[in-house]
Amino acid sequence: MNTEQNDAKFRELFQELKRQDVRHAPRFDDVLRAKKSRPAVSPWLLRAAAILIIATLGVAALLLRGSSASHPAVALVAPVAKAPVTFTLGDWQAPTDALLELPGAGWSATNPSFDTEVSEITASRLLEAPGLDGTQTTKEDTV
Repeated sequence: MNTEQNDAKFRELFQELKRQDVRHAPRFDDVLRAKKSRPAVSPWLLRAAAILIIATLGVAALLLRGSSASHPAVALVAPVAKAPVTFTLGDWQAPTDALLELPGAGWSATNPSFDTEVSEITASRLLEAPGLDGTQTTKEDTV
């Protein structure tokens, strides 16, 4: 029962919003008449755009034709035949291949040795650790 009351209240509120929108919105016929009364494009604007396009094409043609005439040595050089480049499918690498390399992958590439005991490893590292004064301690110093 509660949801039906809420639905009815929402319908009423939306109807009120619709009535407010209708009061403030202009009539469609008025909007359509205003659009038809304005000129589409000024004829002077069309002429100016055409002149600008023709001038731009003319300048581009002069620059392209003038570049080979101003550098005759470049224009007279015969093209050099290049050796054909062949690629095989095995040579190709995707640009995202570098993303497949994980940071720290080198650490997991080496297998730990289970021949030594953990106590020996920590003892040897402690014996090779630098002292508090910055000097290197050795096994002979600690024994």
